[in-house]
Amino acid sequence: LLNGSKVKKGAVNTLGDVQLVFSQTLHNLSPQAEKCVNVLERNSGITRENFAYGIIALTAFYLMFGSEGHFVCDLICFIYPAYKSLRKIDQQSTKHALKWLLYWTIFGTFTLTDHFADTINQILPIYWLVKCTFCVYLFLPQTDGTNHFRDTILAPIFELLHHKPREIVSLFELQINRSNVEIPAKAVDSSTSPIQANIAKKVDVVRKAQIPVIFVIGAPGAGKGTQCAKMVEKYGLTHLSTGDLLRNEVESCGARADSLKKMMQNGELVPARIVLDLLKEAMSRATINGSRGFLIDGYPREIIQGEQFEREVQSPDLVIYFKADKKVLYERCMNRQKISGRFDDSSETIQKRLKTYEIASALVVDYYDQKGKLLQITSEGTVEDVFAIVETHLDKIISKFRG
Repeated sequence: LLNGSKVKKGAVNTLGDVQLVFSQTLHNLSPQAEKCVNVLERNSGITRENFAYGIIALTAFYLMFGSEGHFVCDLICFIYPAYKSLRKIDQQSTKHALKWLLYWTIFGTFTLTDHFADTINQILPIYWLVKCTFCVYLFLPQTDGTNHFRDTILAPIFELLHHKPREIVSLFELQINRSNVEIPAKAVDSSTSPIQANIAKKVDVVRKAQIPVIFVIGAPGAGKGTQCAKMVEKYGLTHLSTGDLLRNEVESCGARADSLKKMMQNGELVPARIVLDLLKEAMSRATINGSRGFLIDGYPREIIQGEQFEREVQSPDLVIYFKADKKVLYERCMNRQKISGRFDDSSETIQKRLKTYEIASALVVDYYDQKGKLLQITSEGTVEDVFAIVETHLDKIISKFRG
């Protein structure tokens, strides 16, 4: 069933995402599984969703109260990952082999905590349920939990451990001194790190300015930069490209430049916290210098980024999504590479970036569509035709702030 599913992989961040992916998975089965499920639905009169919910509920109940909860838990956590691991070893796929190596490391770590399972279950019988749920989250292709766990939990720890003490001090000084603008100090929670406290004080300026914030999203080559240039020319907005901010950070040769460059060369998504901090600093500097609003290009890539931005800065007033056919996107990126010579625009990297974006973008687009803030535009026409559509909607947004 998992192998036959056509549902896109990607991080699942909210209950709504879980329900959406769950339903999509059940309706995008392999041909063999689809036949079996259709027969089951016809003969029983019960929908596949209700069948699935029932099986999950019974399994959860047994994991909590069944006499062989330990065995059932390990069976669920073992069969599919073992099958996929053997397949990847046979295919000699280094990237995916590393993913499954990390999974088995985490699974093995659980065997140490299994020793305390009886004690935990005497207090609250949830140990096997929690272990099973977490492992399923790690190995399901729809959640891509192992890679998400690596990027959000392990990568920052490893990066910190790899820095020498002097380099850590340099990173601290870089964050504090990146902006020469003086911001009036406010009381900050003593539990907040000095770096985050400094950024938090700066972003207050953005909130108080009450200026429009517009996200511009779309795959590489969708024409975001071209359209942003025209929007800047007409409306006087500040254009912030997350790609440019990251490349500038790499070129600064700071403490995290090497790790960022490696991620960008591999076509991987940069951790959300780094991107958000760079954005907040750039926005605070621009606001103090008189910015009349922001076009944030290439952001957010994941729902978690959008949620963090809304919590720590403000909600976007509009999200413009430029879309185009894959072939058009690839050709545009390759043509740009010939002109720009950017280190992250090689043929292999472009293909990986397009794939990475495709996986991550579907949930982001749906997230803002449900909020009623999404403007979806096909960008395969001329620059002028596409901008004419943009103007129609952006005029209304800008007029709310400027009268």
